[in-house]
Amino acid sequence: MRMNFNRIALLLGALSLCVYSCKEEEDPVVQAPTRKVEISIDGALPGLFSVSESQLVKFSRGNLYTRTQDGFCFSVFQTDVEKNGYFFGSSSNNWCADSPVKNGGGKAGIWRTMTKDEMSYLLNDRTNAASLCGVATIAGTRGLMLLPDAGNESAIDFKPMSTSWSDNSYSLKEWYELEAAGAVFLPAAGSMFPQRDSTDVSGLNSFGVYWTSTSSSSSSYVLSFSDANFYFEAGDIYHANAVRLVKNE
Repeated sequence: MRMNFNRIALLLGALSLCVYSCKEEEDPVVQAPTRKVEISIDGALPGLFSVSESQLVKFSRGNLYTRTQDGFCFSVFQTDVEKNGYFFGSSSNNWCADSPVKNGGGKAGIWRTMTKDEMSYLLNDRTNAASLCGVATIAGTRGLMLLPDAGNESAIDFKPMSTSWSDNSYSLKEWYELEAAGAVFLPAAGSMFPQRDSTDVSGLNSFGVYWTSTSSSSSSYVLSFSDANFYFEAGDIYHANAVRLVKNE
């Protein structure tokens, strides 16, 4: 029997193409969601927040951290917690008031640390304050979410004054919608206790501790939060905590 090798080769090629095409249909490439927020050239997020009756601020794009070659920097994403993003307290905690931030405009005097009274006003006293904050989980990262004065202008549901990390649970795609509408997220970065001869972080993804610039008896006050509540207390000078900066508008 004579075999038509050209015909066999064509048949095998067609079969391979079919298998390849079917496999592509079964295992499509998953595209990462696109971040939509408009960040200014000095690293500011778009939302406007009242921290007193007469002062509006914008938040930095992420928490503050240090990098050997660049000094102070902002995390690229609001959910990021950097290893070098923990700072010891002092009696004057106004970080970056006199120092430049590499990806925050590169000049001193743009950014500052909020006072205890400003943070308290933001969380408790601005118009509709109770409807503008709550804990949330973004793609597994827990933290405190703050909505701008304008409220929730996205199509994504938000439950204010939530008392469970799962009350506001978002995919990255959903979070990017909220972020583009001005939402701010303070990740539950925990606290570092270097005096224990360790650089391990206690409470990562369980609670957050953020410095204010208001002096206490030995250090400065901090904002502490968990899924149960948030409150202010005198910070421990031996603890290294997170910092999130704002700029005046």
